[in-house]
Amino acid sequence: MSEKLIEIEEYEYLNGIYLGLKNTYDLFNDAIILSEFQRFSRAYSLLQLSIEEAGKVIILFEAFYRKRLQRRSPDQYTFEQLSKDLNKL
Repeated sequence: MSEKLIEIEEYEYLNGIYLGLKNTYDLFNDAIILSEFQRFSRAYSLLQLSIEEAGKVIILFEAFYRKRLQRRSPDQYTFEQLSKDLNKL
């Protein structure tokens, strides 16, 4: 069985990164609220989920970054250049 990779557009990466960050933030805030009401077990669960969601964001960002690197030689591409490119989108 051969697996075929699907071409993902840059805006789809960025949308996934945005939604992942939003979900991470929301889960983390919900965990804080629950902990203030001493619901520590549920707060811990949501905190763990927020960490996992943040991990997905990192994976998506790395994939996006690698896609951008394919357009340039790696020695010409810096983090500052990536930041400029992201601001153009």
